Amino acid sequence: WSSDVCSSDLGSYAMHSFNRTFYGLSGKAQLQHEMGRTWTAVLTYQRGARFIESFAEPFFTDEVIASLGGLVGRRVNVHATGNATIGQIGLPNEAVSAREYRSYNAVTGLSFALSRHLSLTADYLYYSVDFGSYLSLPAGYPRQLARNGARVTLSTWVPLIQRRRA
Repeated sequence: WSSDVCSSDLGSYAMHSFNRTFYGLSGKAQLQHEMGRTWTAVLTYQRGARFIESFAEPFFTDEVIASLGGLVGRRVNVHATGNATIGQIGLPNEAVSAREYRSYNAVTGLSFALSRHLSLTADYLYYSVDFGSYLSLPAGYPRQLARNGARVTLSTWVPLIQRRRA
């Protein structure tokens, strides 16, 4: 049993900053592969633009995300996601390489079903960013940063609509 699903989105944007406007295309392409009944692998590419708090200029990004997850027993789910982003801060100009940044993220973990409507998840997280040596950064922002950590969450859910059993 396996199936593949391919999806895509395409859009446009207009970013206005410092009396200049830049028009561009944004988009997302995704390939999802189901392996067996309980495992899924997903590969995503997305391109876009956004403003981030504390930065005066917009961020333009190209990002690749890969994830894999599935059941290893009736009650245990394993998941891992990693992404790499290469981007530019500010509207495009001649010195594009001086405005580049890179970031990398990863999360991996296990979820344990404690009951039908309750689960406990433990994750390891990693994040790194490199703004290069030429960008003008807001006060307090380091040029390079790498962090890791652990997270434990308790999740519950309740079905909104239930079918009556005959």
